[in-house]
Amino acid sequence: MERLVVYALTGSEYVAATLTGLASRGIKHAVQFVSFDPKKRVLPSGGKTVPEITYENPEKGRWVWL
Repeated sequence: MERLVVYALTGSEYVAATLTGLASRGIKHAVQFVSFDPKKRVLPSGGKTVPEITYENPEKGRWVWL
C-alpha cells in the first residue's frame, strides 16, 4: 500500500501551503507533527526544517522530499 506522509510543525505557513496543495488535488496523505524543539525533532532526512515529505511504495521503495 502506498503511503505519503508530511512531517509538519503546527502553524507553519509552508506546511499549510503543502497540505492545501495536496488536498486541492485529492491526494491522500498523513500528517506527522514534530517537536518545536530542534533537539527533539526527528525527520527522515535527519534535517531540522519542515515540511518534509516521504513516499513509501512496497514495490518501489521509499523517497524523501525536502
